[in-house]
Amino acid sequence: MPPLSRRTYWLLGLVWVAFLVKTVFYASFLPMWEGYDEYSHFDYVAYLANHRSLPTAQSIGSREVAESLSLVPWPCGHLRPSCVAYAEFWQLPESARQDRVSQLRSLPPVWQHLPSEPPLDLYEAQQPPLAYFFYVFPYRMLAEYPLRTRVWFLRLLAGFIASLTIPLGFAVARQVFRDDSSSLGVVVLAASMPEWFQNVTRISNEPLAAVLATAFVGVLIALIRQQRHAPWLAAALGALLGAALITKGYFITLIPVVVIVYTVSWLRHWESGRRLIVQAAITLSAALALSAWWYVRAYLLTGAFTGQMEDVAAAHSDLSAWQAMLRTDWPKVLDLALVSHIWVGGWSFLVVRTWMYRTIETIILVAIGGVVYRISRASSGDFGRRTLAALALPQFFLWLGLAYHASASFRGYGVSGTLSHYAYCLVITEAACLIVGLRTILPEVSQRWIVPGLVLCMTALEWFGVHIYQLPYYAGLTAHTARGSVPALHFSQLQSGGAVNMFERLSSTYTGFIGRDALIVLWVLYLVAMAGLVAMSLPGSNDKPRL
Repeated sequence: MPPLSRRTYWLLGLVWVAFLVKTVFYASFLPMWEGYDEYSHFDYVAYLANHRSLPTAQSIGSREVAESLSLVPWPCGHLRPSCVAYAEFWQLPESARQDRVSQLRSLPPVWQHLPSEPPLDLYEAQQPPLAYFFYVFPYRMLAEYPLRTRVWFLRLLAGFIASLTIPLGFAVARQVFRDDSSSLGVVVLAASMPEWFQNVTRISNEPLAAVLATAFVGVLIALIRQQRHAPWLAAALGALLGAALITKGYFITLIPVVVIVYTVSWLRHWESGRRLIVQAAITLSAALALSAWWYVRAYLLTGAFTGQMEDVAAAHSDLSAWQAMLRTDWPKVLDLALVSHIWVGGWSFLVVRTWMYRTIETIILVAIGGVVYRISRASSGDFGRRTLAALALPQFFLWLGLAYHASASFRGYGVSGTLSHYAYCLVITEAACLIVGLRTILPEVSQRWIVPGLVLCMTALEWFGVHIYQLPYYAGLTAHTARGSVPALHFSQLQSGGAVNMFERLSSTYTGFIGRDALIVLWVLYLVAMAGLVAMSLPGSNDKPRL
C-alpha cells in the first residue's frame, strides 16, 4: 500500500481529537458511579493500590466508596440505606443537597484504606486484573486528592486508553479496504457510535479490552494475508490473545477463532502443514503462558474457570446447562441485547423511542446479510473473503458468548438477559462490517453516501439520547413515571434560563472541580466534535469505495 498522505494524517488526527473531546465531556457530565458497575471497578483499583494484592470474591470494598454511595444520587439505591435516586435527590431541600455535597468533598482519604461497614462486596474481583494495573500508578499519584477528583481523572485515563482504537482501527481498516478514504470512514463511524462512549468513559476494563481486540484482529488479518512462514506474527497474535484473556473473560471466545483460522489455513495449504502447526503452537503457547495462571486461580477459588458470578451460581444450580438453554426467554434476551448495544443511558438504563431502535436494528440486519452474502460469493482463494471472515468470526463468537452468559444467568439466578455493550470491544470490526455489508446490498449509486448516512444516524441518536434524556434526567428536570418510563425533555423547560440552570445542577453534583461554565464549554466543544465527525464522513469528489 502507498504511504499515508499528509491530508490523511491530518484527518485521522482530527478524528482522534474529536473522540477525545467527546470522552472528556462524557467523563464530566456523567454523575459519579453512573457508569455500569463503576464504583466496584474503582474499588478494585483502590484495593490493588492500597493492598498490593489481587482481591477475591470475599474482599470488601472501601469505606470511602461505600460512604459516597450514600451521598451521591444514583440509580441503585437498594445497596445502601441512605441512597437516593436522582428524582429523590432533587426533591430534597437545597440545604440537604448541599450538605451531601459537602460531606462527599470532605470524605477523609484515609477511608480508602478501611473496609466498609456494613460490608460492601467488591464483586468486580471476578474480573481479570490486567486493565486495573494501568490505573494503579495514576491512582497512587492522586491518592490524597478528593474522591471526586480521582474518579474524574481515572475516567479521563479510561477515555484516553479507549481512544487508541482510533489509530489502531485505521490501520486495521486499511488492511481491509486498501484505501485511506474508506479506512477513515470506519474510524469516523466508530467514533460516532453513542453507546461506545457510555461504555468506555467510565472506570473499567472495557477501554483496554477494545484496544487489545482491535490489535488482535489487525494481527489476525496480517497473519491470514501472510504467504510465508511468520512465527513472529504467530507470537504477536498469541501475546495479544493472552493479554486479552487477562483483561476480560469474554475473550475466551477468541480461542475458537484462532483454532478455525489455523485449521482452514492447514486445509488450504496442507503442504505447509508442519509450519502451520508450529505457528498454531506458538500462538496458543504464548496465550496460555500469559493467561493460564488467572483461570487456574479462578477455578481454585470459585470452582468455575472464568470466576464470573453467573458461572459460579450456575455451577450450583439444579438446572442443567441444556435445561437452562431451553427455558431461557430468547426473544427477551435478544431484545435486551440489541437495545443495550444501540443506546442505553448509563446505569439508570434510560432508553429512547422504540422506532429508533427498530430502525438501527434493521440497518444491522441488512448489513449482516450483506457480509454473509459477500463471504459466500467470493472465490475460494479470495483475500477479501478471508479478510471479511477475520472481521466477522470474532464478532460471531463474542455474541455466542453473550448468549451463553444469558443462559448462565438464567441457570444461576432465574433471570433471562445479557447486556451487549460488552460487544463494543470489537467496535472497529463492527463499523467495518456495517460498511461492507451495506455496500454489498445497496445500489451502486448510493455507495458514497453509506458512511455519511450511518454517521448522521448515529450522531442524531447520540444527540437525542444525551440532550433529551440524560442531561435533564441527571439534573432533575425529568424523572421516572409510575410506569417506569422517563418522559422526554420539553424545550419549554429550558426557557428563562432553564438551560443554564440545568448545567448548574449538573456541576453541583458531579465529578471533580468542573464548574458550570467549564461544563458549558465542554458541551460546546462536544457539539463541535459531533458536527466535525459528520463533516469528515462526507465523501470527496474522488472517493470511490473499493470493497
